Amino acid sequence: MCLGMIECFSAPTSEASEKDKAPPNIILIMADDLGAECLESYGGESYNTPNLNQLADQGIQFTNAYATPLCTPTRVQLMTGQYPFHNGWTGGIWTLPKDEQSLDPQIFNFGRMLKERGYSTAIAGKWQLTRFEDHPMHLQKMGFDQHCLWTWQYGGELPDYVSLENPGKPSRFWNPGIWKNGNLMKDVKGKFGPDIYTDFLLDFIEKHQSEPFFVYYPMALPHWPYIKVPGMEESQYTDQEKFAAMVEYMDGLVGKLMKKLRELGMSDNTLFLFTADNGTDPTITSRINGKTIQGGKHKLNEAGTRVPFLLNWPNKAIKAEKVDALVDFSDILPSFAEVADSDIPASHKVDGRSFLPVIKGKKRQVRKWVFCQQGEEWFLRTKEYRLYKDGTFEYMKNHYSPIEIDVQENKKAARKRRYLQKVAKDLGVQ
Repeated sequence: MCLGMIECFSAPTSEASEKDKAPPNIILIMADDLGAECLESYGGESYNTPNLNQLADQGIQFTNAYATPLCTPTRVQLMTGQYPFHNGWTGGIWTLPKDEQSLDPQIFNFGRMLKERGYSTAIAGKWQLTRFEDHPMHLQKMGFDQHCLWTWQYGGELPDYVSLENPGKPSRFWNPGIWKNGNLMKDVKGKFGPDIYTDFLLDFIEKHQSEPFFVYYPMALPHWPYIKVPGMEESQYTDQEKFAAMVEYMDGLVGKLMKKLRELGMSDNTLFLFTADNGTDPTITSRINGKTIQGGKHKLNEAGTRVPFLLNWPNKAIKAEKVDALVDFSDILPSFAEVADSDIPASHKVDGRSFLPVIKGKKRQVRKWVFCQQGEEWFLRTKEYRLYKDGTFEYMKNHYSPIEIDVQENKKAARKRRYLQKVAKDLGVQ
């Protein structure tokens, strides 16, 4: 029985057989700046996340999932299946010259792959991979039929109905600057951006329920600036309190999408995935399993790269459980290709591996290591050990508690270090 604000996710059984035969729908939700320590299902103690708890309880929770510690490299990696040193996006887009602040729409990505497979495609939330005023057709070229996205930058004068987060940058939250299907939205005064993004996707799902669809929702929440969300009383709040409210509001929006699938009887034949682009902002501290963790965004450490990774697919996934298989964001594109029976061009080098054998119970893991990069720095990590570019080698028995290892005194560790050094050499990053 589902109580309170938690939305039942499992679909009704009536009329399900015909829908089960259809190609599976795919929904990918990616929160913005949310480390694994923020979710109760991972042992988090600071925030209430009932809908995500339910998603974890009814599906697969990967306990060893890794992104890059920064948004831009993560977003390109997950769409292309390529590590940053292969796709060329190793840092923040804002560090590039203005005329280079756009992802090449010719790069192979999951949007175009699924559209070519016959999926209706939509994206909402935060893109931040082009300037829409300079490249108004960017999303269509990337394979998305419809879009509703925060503009990030806007070259001309902003209308007075759009608020500013800081000079020259439109708000992503209240009175937001939103680029919707090729135009700057005008009816945004007094509205909350995350509600607009979510309602756009709910409407898309409703209209496309009779055909396979792909929804990509890179959320704006709970990224800075820390703000009051709808329903908060007029009072003074600390940034920590605002962040907590933003996390909980984000959880509620995820619940709305879960509820929509349930109402339409589509949950069983939908691959529903929730994750985050990188760790929590360093200004935020959270409790996990009795330990206080400072957010690690921008840092190549566990707090900066370990993210939640929840998956539900009743038709195909094994029974609900936590799995410790290693996953990184290069694995998403090849997994979606397998889900949709799509081809990846031979010319497009993919670094990832499909995680479907894990969720179907055929394998306990599909990779022995993950790779994380920011700028020119990187680490390789197995479940137990982590090797950095500079040679630092750590034992990672417990998350967030690395122990530097002297390999001269530990033969097993020495073997693992040599193994990861060989992996780095084979990748071409050593």
